[in-house]
Amino acid sequence: MTSISPLSSLLKRIISSGALAAGPLSKVRSIQLTNAIASIIAFLFFILVSYLVVKNGWSLVADVGSVTIVALAGVILLNYFRQYNLSRGLLCVIVPLAVVAAIFLPRVGMIGQYNYFRSADVFSILLAGSIVPLLIFSLRERQAIIAGLLFNVGILLVFDFVLYHYSNAKHRRPIP
Repeated sequence: MTSISPLSSLLKRIISSGALAAGPLSKVRSIQLTNAIASIIAFLFFILVSYLVVKNGWSLVADVGSVTIVALAGVILLNYFRQYNLSRGLLCVIVPLAVVAAIFLPRVGMIGQYNYFRSADVFSILLAGSIVPLLIFSLRERQAIIAGLLFNVGILLVFDFVLYHYSNAKHRRPIP
C-alpha cells in the first residue's frame, strides 16, 4: 500500500474543489482544469512577489501581485460554492488585469514623465494569459470563449498604445 503525502492530498482537494458536484464529466474536467490553472498561476505569482520583495522591498507591484494571488484563490473558492461560470470568467481576466495594474499604477503620478519601453516579458505574459479561455471553456460555450479572447486581445492591442501615449516618448520629436 502506498500512502499519500499530505501535500499531494491537499493538492488533490484544491484541484477537486467544487468539481464533484459539477455534473457531467466534461464540466468536472473544466472545473478541475480551472482550479489547476488558478493554483499554478497563484504559485508562480507567489514566487514572483517573493523575488520582487527580496530584490526591491515591498512596493505597489508587490501589492498588485498579492491581490492577484488572493483573487486566484477566490477562483477556487467560487468553484467550491458552485459558481463555475463566474470563477472561469474571473480566471480569464485576472492575469491581464494584474499585468496592466502592475505596469500602470506605479506610473499614474508620472504621466508624461516615464520612459516608454517595450518589454517582451510583459507581452509574453499577456499572450500566455490569452489562451486561458481556450483551456477552460468547452467548444459548446462559444460566447464565453469569444468574450474571454476579446477581452485579452483588447488589452493586448490597447496596452502598447496607452503606454506610449502617456509616456515622455510622445512629446519627443522623431529624429529624421
